[in-house]
Formats: sequence, C-alpha cells, structure tokens
Amino acid sequence: IQLALTKKNCAGMSKSCRPVRLPCEPLVARGMTETTMQYMLLLFENEEIMNRATDEAAFEAYMAPWIAYTEALEKAGVMVGGHPLSAAHTATTVSRRNDKRVVQDGPFVETKDQLGGYYIIDVPTLEDALHWAEQCPAAATGFVEVRPIADLG
Repeated sequence: IQLALTKKNCAGMSKSCRPVRLPCEPLVARGMTETTMQYMLLLFENEEIMNRATDEAAFEAYMAPWIAYTEALEKAGVMVGGHPLSAAHTATTVSRRNDKRVVQDGPFVETKDQLGGYYIIDVPTLEDALHWAEQCPAAATGFVEVRPIADLG
C-alpha cells in the first residue's frame, strides 16, 4: 500500500495527518528482475519549520514538495509505504530499568530535529536509496536517515 499526503486530509503537520491509500504495483509488474532491498527513510525535521504553515497558503507551500516527492517515488515504482508522525511532544518513550517499566512523556532525547515520518522504499542498492533520500524535502532542512530493513526470516 502506498501513502500520499494531500491538503484535504492534513490540517497541519502538528496535527494528526491521515494518509490517502493508493494501489502499489508489485515488483514483478514493474518489470524489475534484479534483487531489491527495502530501506526505511527516517525523516528528521525541525518542528518549528512545520508549524510555520499556519494558514492555507503556507500549508500548501509547505506540502507541495512533499506531495511531489511522494508522487516521484510512486512514479518510479519504488514506494512501499510511508506515513507522517504526530508531533514529537505526543510521543511516549518506554524503557526497562532494574526489571521495572519506565515511561517518559515525549521523545527519548530532546533535539532540534524530530522524527517526523518515514518512507519505505524498495530499490536495488544502497546508492539508489541514498539517491532518493537526497531528494527528500527533509534533507534540505533536517536530515534523512537511511536504514536497511532487516530480513529476520
């Protein structure tokens, strides 16, 4: 399943954003015969940038590169899925210390950039994954962490 963001279903990145589900072509249908690997692109941005989109025009301007990027992933046939995340302050972090659960409100570490969402892509090489990460809007103002999805099978 592919996910795309639209202004219709996103009232702002600081609020819950619901994805639009689109059909995803299997690798075989795309004519890919080489072995591929899935990579997760973890998107880190400063939430202040996202929160500046307070009116409709600012929100549309903020979302335009994200929509274009998602469409480019879809058109290339590499998109497996993705989703924006709610604001970092909505996170709850759980750990276990001395056999007791420790619950912390908010993200594990306070940083300027917060994990704001992810994409999962299916590409032949790490270099291909880095190519897509470089084009992601988050790379211009924050950073994109690229991580192979482990095959535990």
